[in-house]
Amino acid sequence: MDKSKKGKIIGSIISGLVTVGVAVGVFYVLSNNGEGSIISPPDPPNPPQAKLANVENIQYDNQSNLLTWDDVTGADAYNVSINGEIQQVDDNYYPFALVDQETEFKVQAYDTSGRFLASEWSDPYVVTLQQQESLVAKVNEFATNIVSYNVDLKKVISLYAEGNNVYTTAIYRVGSRDRLAVLCTDCGKEVESIQDALDILDIEDPAQHITLIDTSEIKNYDTASSFLSRREYGDQIQELARSGYSLSFVTSQAIASGDTAVSLVGILKATYGRDIRYFSVDLGFRTGEFFNEQYQFTNAVEMIDADDIYENTFVEMTGDFADYATQLEELQNTNETTQDYGNSL
Repeated sequence: MDKSKKGKIIGSIISGLVTVGVAVGVFYVLSNNGEGSIISPPDPPNPPQAKLANVENIQYDNQSNLLTWDDVTGADAYNVSINGEIQQVDDNYYPFALVDQETEFKVQAYDTSGRFLASEWSDPYVVTLQQQESLVAKVNEFATNIVSYNVDLKKVISLYAEGNNVYTTAIYRVGSRDRLAVLCTDCGKEVESIQDALDILDIEDPAQHITLIDTSEIKNYDTASSFLSRREYGDQIQELARSGYSLSFVTSQAIASGDTAVSLVGILKATYGRDIRYFSVDLGFRTGEFFNEQYQFTNAVEMIDADDIYENTFVEMTGDFADYATQLEELQNTNETTQDYGNSL
């Protein structure tokens, strides 16, 4: 056979094999000795990932200080942008106390397993701080005006209403000493809000409504944190703890209650997920007699049997009383006040 024809035939065969090999996804390559080797083609590119849906229905509850949004299918976490600072959360809510006059929230859904691409950021959701300090200022004015002598208010410890009366526990500076005053103010009508109590400021002599003043001298013992380190409390606080609530004090003050007992007065905060509750409390501890006064206080809150704890006052704060407690907590967290609203002096 003619060498040129033989070459054309061999070339056609090789070309055909390569064509067939490409068609079935296999490449044939001839080695120098004429033997073929097989090279697999690269893997096809991954299909594009689906993107999570955008977060919708963002809302902010001023009373509970809670940002919420609708859950996104496929998402197991969320990025929350607060004025540009990003926090990561595992649920479709985020507790946050407003501080700035305006706060811009944005939320992004994402999937930590990598199955889905993160969503786009939600549209900005802006919340305006509306008179957050005005209620605290009004209560401070109330606590200042209901006393009949010239003293300086240092801080309000607790505030609650029962029937026609508002009970205010506050610390005043009397001369060179800090003294605690427990004041019962008759508002002349059923008290349903703080405003009902504030209305009496219009009368000429508010002091006439005071029915009880206790001028116990304040001791500088922080007993709130010691008390919460216990495993056993009084009946109602123990019930909250057993139900899964986390407990903290917005305000507190330890005071002497006679020679053989001490009291812890303040506003107790109980938190369970989205549920936030406030209680005005006065807890009594039967201590027995101790020569060391500080030991008398610390021993009471740390070591006294639960049977010797008395919840003299345990009133849930609702409506604007709860708003007041929330605002006190915000002031404490932001340190934007000259008054100490925190734990014991």
